[in-house]
Amino acid sequence: MARLVSQPESFVRSFDAPEKTRTYTPVSHGEVIDLVKQSLHNRGMEITNTNYRASKEGRVVQSIYNLNFEGDKEVGMMFAWANSYDKSMKFKAAIGGRVFVCDNGMIRGDMSSYSRKHNGNADEEIFLEIEKQLDIATVQYGKILKDRDVMKEVIVPERRFIEVVGAMFFKHNLVNTEQLSIIKSEYLDPTYDYNCDKNSAWASYQHITHALKTTHPRDYMSIQQKVHSHLCNELEINVEVPTLSI
Repeated sequence: MARLVSQPESFVRSFDAPEKTRTYTPVSHGEVIDLVKQSLHNRGMEITNTNYRASKEGRVVQSIYNLNFEGDKEVGMMFAWANSYDKSMKFKAAIGGRVFVCDNGMIRGDMSSYSRKHNGNADEEIFLEIEKQLDIATVQYGKILKDRDVMKEVIVPERRFIEVVGAMFFKHNLVNTEQLSIIKSEYLDPTYDYNCDKNSAWASYQHITHALKTTHPRDYMSIQQKVHSHLCNELEINVEVPTLSI
C-alpha cells in the first residue's frame, strides 16, 4: 500500500483525472476542491486550515477542511473527502467534528457521510451530494455536539472499556496492535485534558480517536465512522436530532 504524505494543494491539482470508460467514471481532485470551496463560500463558511494527504503519484488523496464555524469552544466543524484515480476506493465525503485540544476527528456513520463507486454518472451525483451535505451541515454538527454532551455524562468502568476496545481489535478489526498500544498508553496517562471525568465515554472516545490518527488515509474516514458507531452502540448512546442554537 502506497504511503500518503501531506502535500500542498498545487500538488493535488497537478494530476489529471484518467479518461472515462464504460465502467469507470473518474472524479477530478481539482474539480472537487473547486466545488467544495465555492459551496462553502456561498454559505459563508470560511476554511481556516486545509490538510491534503496524497500518494506520490497523486492517485489517492484525502482532504480535511477545518471550518470557522462558531458553534462550540471545544469541537469545531470540519468537512472531509477522499478520492482515488486507481479504483482503490470509492469517493467519500463527510461532515465531521474536530476536537480543538488534540485535533482528533469525529465522523458519524449516518447521513452526514457519503460514498460512491466511480461508475455511471458518479461525477454528477457526487457533486450534487456534496451540496446536499453542506446544506445540512449545521444539523449534523449539532448531532456531533450532542454526542459529546451525552458521552461526558456516561461513565465507563475500566473493565467495560477493556471489553469495548478488545472487541474493536479482536472482532471488528477497527484498530491494529500499534493503535491498541497507543490507546492503552493514553488511558493510563492521557496526553490531553478533555474537560471531563477521566472515566467518561468522552475521554475513552478521545483515547481511541487519538490512536486513529495513524490509520492510512484510504481507510481513515470509514474507520472513524465505524468506531463512532461501535462506541455508541456498545455504550447505548442514542442521539436524536437536536435544535442547534448558533
